Amino acid sequence: GVNKLSSGVAKDLKGISLSNQKPTTKQEDIEYTFEEIKSVRMARLIGLVSHYVYWMVFGSVNQLPIDEFHQNQLFLSITQLFAEIEADCKNRKNYGTFTLPLIVLAVRYHVDVIFANTYQGFFSDEHRSNPTFERFHMVISRLLDPDNYFSRITFLESSMDAIRSKP
Repeated sequence: GVNKLSSGVAKDLKGISLSNQKPTTKQEDIEYTFEEIKSVRMARLIGLVSHYVYWMVFGSVNQLPIDEFHQNQLFLSITQLFAEIEADCKNRKNYGTFTLPLIVLAVRYHVDVIFANTYQGFFSDEHRSNPTFERFHMVISRLLDPDNYFSRITFLESSMDAIRSKP
């Protein structure tokens, strides 16, 4: 389930070396982030987002589409739940550069896995799956990160040498 997948992501990220940089993220913040990713609240968020993504991407081909009222209720549930998670993370020093980016990444990852496992035939063709995953990620971005604040994990993207060489 979600807990097993999140544990795998957490183990993969714990092995990342930050030797060229001065780490500013404390161990307690890392542990907090991974506990949040494995939480029941995150499982609920991932489920709600998966449901919403389904209706936004595949809803037009469903014979019984979701009505506007329930679509709006789903949207409100997601935004309220993510706002709770965000508010709880704000007391963390690197919540915007570490905690929330990893939470958004975990949501993206789990939504992809849920759909790839549920609709294996559809997603076995990369000509269909790649553009579909891109649409999923656009919907998730509009929901959780419309300004792209949490869609980058900067310490994984650059080293101190790269930062020093920028004009």
